Amino acid sequence: MEEKPKHCKWKVMIFLAGNNSLSEECVYGLTEILDARPDEEIAVFAQLSTGVHRGTFLNLREFRDRDQLHKKLNHELAVQRKATAAKQTEFKKQPFSKRILEFVRKCVPQDGSGRADHYMLILAGHGNGTLGEFLREDDRDKDMDLINLGGLIKQINKDVLNGQKIDILGMDSCLMSMSEIAYAVHNNVKVMIGAQGFEPMAGWPYHQILELLSRLPNELDELGRGIVDEYIEYYTIYQAANLSVDMAASDLSEIVTVMKAIQSLAETLRVKLEPYPEESKNMDVENLPDSAVIRDAVLLAHWEAQLYKNEQYTDIYDFCTLLKARLPKRFSEVRGACQNVLNAIAGVEKQAKREGKEEVNLASPEFHAKFSRRGKNDDIDPSWMDPVDFRKAKGFILKSCYSGWAVQYSYGVSVYFPWSEVPADMEEYEQLNFAKDSRWADFLKTYLKVTKREPRPGKGELPTQFPNSLLRDNFSVTQTTFVGHRNAESNRNAESNRNAESNRSLTNMIGSMKNPATDFWECPEFEPPNRNKR
Repeated sequence: MEEKPKHCKWKVMIFLAGNNSLSEECVYGLTEILDARPDEEIAVFAQLSTGVHRGTFLNLREFRDRDQLHKKLNHELAVQRKATAAKQTEFKKQPFSKRILEFVRKCVPQDGSGRADHYMLILAGHGNGTLGEFLREDDRDKDMDLINLGGLIKQINKDVLNGQKIDILGMDSCLMSMSEIAYAVHNNVKVMIGAQGFEPMAGWPYHQILELLSRLPNELDELGRGIVDEYIEYYTIYQAANLSVDMAASDLSEIVTVMKAIQSLAETLRVKLEPYPEESKNMDVENLPDSAVIRDAVLLAHWEAQLYKNEQYTDIYDFCTLLKARLPKRFSEVRGACQNVLNAIAGVEKQAKREGKEEVNLASPEFHAKFSRRGKNDDIDPSWMDPVDFRKAKGFILKSCYSGWAVQYSYGVSVYFPWSEVPADMEEYEQLNFAKDSRWADFLKTYLKVTKREPRPGKGELPTQFPNSLLRDNFSVTQTTFVGHRNAESNRNAESNRNAESNRSLTNMIGSMKNPATDFWECPEFEPPNRNKR
């Protein structure tokens, strides 16, 4: 008789989407897990997809060494080869969200046996951030995006965990520490961990993370901070190869406060910028209207801020720091809205150490958010209408850190903030709950309108206009994927043999019109892991 799984303190569930350029790295991740020595009360499961394996389920505590794992993988491969063509086609066509859901069901039996005090779900593969496909693989069409991800996590919470939140959602993928993503899953997850920029192909150091879990089994916030430190320490030596990385852990109970802070910024800037088209017609450069001053300050802050994915995503904390510094004190509404965002992300205690108490108190003590643009029947957080005192904000980011120069102004959370409007991307973005609730999409439309240059005067009754689909190809909005990324694009050229392509470059790219800091200090938040702590 098969022994029923025992109750455990932690269940770690790692979904390895490696049927792409990450096949080797996913297998490497399994060997890293085998080398770890976590406590017996920590169960570790994985599901492996590569160019060879199709959703192979593994209980990694069953194997003592690589040889045992190798035999199990070969056994599962033989079983998969015997499957009928219909079965193989069924798996290929199965929606990706269902694959992940079924994996979690296998990890958490519904008969009540083998449950855990805490759950960690790690989604490892290619990432694109807010827009584009998540966990792209070579054998299927696009079917996993941010909306699907939010629905999946909600279904896991409701149908598998009986309402218990996932304690840690790990994004072992590029570009996933974004406000829009955190907002999509916040009702069903306590802590989210991910990178704002690109991750190296090797991904997370699972060996160190699992052993950290043994040292801090009951301290969720400290565990999140510790995972950040382990990741940064692991990749610091790769500065010798000119590699830059970042990582952040966030408390999702605070994301609604962040959303409201961003709404305060979005609405303030939108109202201030809307008069610009009219006021700029007969503008006196010796006496610029407020709309022009704010427009130029926003443009310069955006240009100077930490950007990601071909400058489509922006660190919102860095942007607000720069914008606030560029505006004189008479622009109190905009500066106050910036302070709302800074306090909400860092927390008042930490922000006061950075700026001083006087600056922290520029934030609103009683902000009432405008109601969501979602429909009345949508599932909206019951605390929506509660006023927010941004002078007492706890802080969304538990810890954010970096290694290397290219992402040194990463403070933990980014937002969609493009330089030009791509209608298809904007339409996709407007469907997100965060875009509707924060009204950030409304601000973007105004910003892109007032910063777009007018056509040069010429002959004819009307200027020529090309279709949007044709114009998209002329804007560099799609990140070319260079060797070493966990970023999935249809034009990916990160081959498994790591050959040097003609367009090989840095993993975290800097736009050609940027002039960023290239010297850097060690991350001030970094603390070397204490591996003797119990």
